[in-house]
Amino acid sequence: MRDLIYALSPTYQIPSRHRIADDLLDEAYHGLQQEVLKELRRTQFLNVTVDETTNIRSQRVIVMTITTPTKSWFIHLNDMEDKTLDAPAISSWILNRLQGILLQLDKVVDWKRINSISTDTCHVMKSVWEKLEATPELRHCFMIPCDSHGLQLIMKDIVDPKSSKVPRAKEVFRSALEIVVFFHHSPLEYARMQAKQIQKWGHRKALIASVITRWGTQYNMLSSLHDCQEAICEWTLATPAASTTRGREIVRTANSHSFWWQLKELIKILKPLHIAQKESEARNSSIMEVTQRWLYLHESLRTLASQASLKDDFLSYLDGIGWQSRITRQLEPVHWVAYHLDPARVPGKVDESSRYHIEGVLRPLQNEDKSSSAWHEFLSFRQKTGAFYNASCWKANCPSLFWLEAADFAPILAPFARRLCNTVANSAAAERAFSQMNLQHTKVRNRLEPHRVEKLLFIQINKRQFRTEQPPKITQEFLLEEEDDEIERVLQRKQVQDHLSEGSVTSDTSSNPASSPTPNPTPGVGSNLVPTLDINPGLNPEPEPESNLEQDPEPTSAPNSAPTSALVSALNSALNSAS
Repeated sequence: MRDLIYALSPTYQIPSRHRIADDLLDEAYHGLQQEVLKELRRTQFLNVTVDETTNIRSQRVIVMTITTPTKSWFIHLNDMEDKTLDAPAISSWILNRLQGILLQLDKVVDWKRINSISTDTCHVMKSVWEKLEATPELRHCFMIPCDSHGLQLIMKDIVDPKSSKVPRAKEVFRSALEIVVFFHHSPLEYARMQAKQIQKWGHRKALIASVITRWGTQYNMLSSLHDCQEAICEWTLATPAASTTRGREIVRTANSHSFWWQLKELIKILKPLHIAQKESEARNSSIMEVTQRWLYLHESLRTLASQASLKDDFLSYLDGIGWQSRITRQLEPVHWVAYHLDPARVPGKVDESSRYHIEGVLRPLQNEDKSSSAWHEFLSFRQKTGAFYNASCWKANCPSLFWLEAADFAPILAPFARRLCNTVANSAAAERAFSQMNLQHTKVRNRLEPHRVEKLLFIQINKRQFRTEQPPKITQEFLLEEEDDEIERVLQRKQVQDHLSEGSVTSDTSSNPASSPTPNPTPGVGSNLVPTLDINPGLNPEPEPESNLEQDPEPTSAPNSAPTSALVSALNSALNSAS
């Protein structure tokens, strides 16, 4: 690699690993930090997600991200050291960090920019909500329980071998888990089973492991096992593993028709829950969709369970305190407000329980003289009376546009509704940050300190947010604006190509194109330019796009001729073909 870089650019000095880890990392971090702050200054509603975990060194770390309906920005990863991670410590940390961010965004701290804070639903985080809501800075803020965590707890209630509230589903899941674990712990038997797959289908199918804290892995494990059913059944006919006690148990289960039938039923029942999890953890998942998702999920689970042999256990859970305790813990009053503020649900009946929650949230929102409140405007909205009667906003195709148009005649309710439309439903961004942390901070790189991991994650995650934007389309006008820079780059490429050539091009070789090295295109001939690697002394030099375009076989003798429009045209053609 060193020889290659030297051949491409003899003057380029490869930085040492210490300089990369210190100076260059800091430079890249601070430069990107300014770009992220620019993006946040253009964002009206900032949704904060917070979560804590331990890293590979068992250090307790807490992460903060800021999420919008379209992007998630990584902000902080902090080592809590010997501090107790209780509600006072976490709430104090959140307040201090948010104040620092707001000071960076504006000269004056505007706490109204903080729209919501989302965490998991554990007792500590619930206490954190109470402490934050009691502060004057964040009393306006929505405290949102992570929807994805709540749905995972439903999955845990159904299949977790230790705490399942659906006994027969637990037994099916346990048997499936034993088969998967057996193959993962027996590489030889796994290879023999996959050999059956290759004979049967021409390719391998993996058995996915289940981790109760990893969203979606339970359903994926069951589904992958079902996909491998035929290969596993053929494997049981010839496996030497049947001579062991554990092997005989696995073979007995794999040869049981009732097991495979119940496995198929369980997968069918759990599919709506798996889909709901995927929808919930999506980046643009909004609080406006949460209540509908839970109501639809309950109905779907009941319908599918009633058609299965497992129906008694499932219906006992779905109609009993098991499901009710989950939905009560997960859906806050603000969720019901968001559900009934969707214009697509007007007209419609608001039950007494929902009405009580909605009134409790909206009635305190009043104008200055207290002559009107958001509750009164909500009643007009639901009944399509007053200013809402035959209003043009009903033609809007989404809630955010509806409430944007309704701002003139619902001055109290509309801003509140717009905040809800821009409130995310989960803390999945923090979970993704932990996944990236585990990829960065491994046993091999065990000595990484949390402050350095923070910078690495900041660069990795936030760079990706910028890449999601559509790149600017390269046009002739764009290249003309940067003509001088493009000319310089082309000449640099030619110098690199000349350096890599095995010998200079003599007059004899130029007269014999078949035996000469591939000539370099030059301005003014109309030949297509082949972009080559352009080494820049930055942290992450990016290669130019490659092209396999044919070269003009006749080199010219004017490599340093003045810039012409023909050169720009040729460069444009090469870049377009490379893309």
